[in-house]
Amino acid sequence: MSRKSKPQRKGFHPYIYRGFFRCGECGCFITTEQQKGHHYLRCTKRKNPCEQKYVREELITSQIQEEIKKVSLPLDWTQWMIAENAKDRQSEVQSSTLFVDSAKADISLLDSKIEKLMTAYLESALSLEEYRDTKSALVASKQLLKEKLLAFEQKANNRFELTEKFLKYNMELANEGTNEEKL
Repeated sequence: MSRKSKPQRKGFHPYIYRGFFRCGECGCFITTEQQKGHHYLRCTKRKNPCEQKYVREELITSQIQEEIKKVSLPLDWTQWMIAENAKDRQSEVQSSTLFVDSAKADISLLDSKIEKLMTAYLESALSLEEYRDTKSALVASKQLLKEKLLAFEQKANNRFELTEKFLKYNMELANEGTNEEKL
């Protein structure tokens, strides 16, 4: 109730370029203000008097977009890189099948060893302690192989997905969109 008579501070507006730039003339920060429905950037002029004028946000945005287009990959290069990435993914899938097949063969071999161990125990050829020790070693090596196989599959796919995601994001950034999406 006591704050009603005091001036209220306006809320924080999330301007795009707040705190990104410094004035080229005096070195002070550039701030953004809204006047008559448009956003303007100006020097804060805190250190020295500065002769720089207001600049509309749309002009700065277009200049930044032009600079981004200069350093971004051309569209045909990006499409070529995506196609090469797909080819590399296919060739790695073919080459990784050898590792996957050998790992699966080792897992099935361990399964058969565990079954033979069980039959040897049931026929009373092994004592309970020997059976438990051997079975725990075989199960541990089988679990290790399964974990390696799972990690290999995730790692192989992740590299190609990240590359493709980067290239597609580059294409989107170079194309048209809203100011917030571009920056």
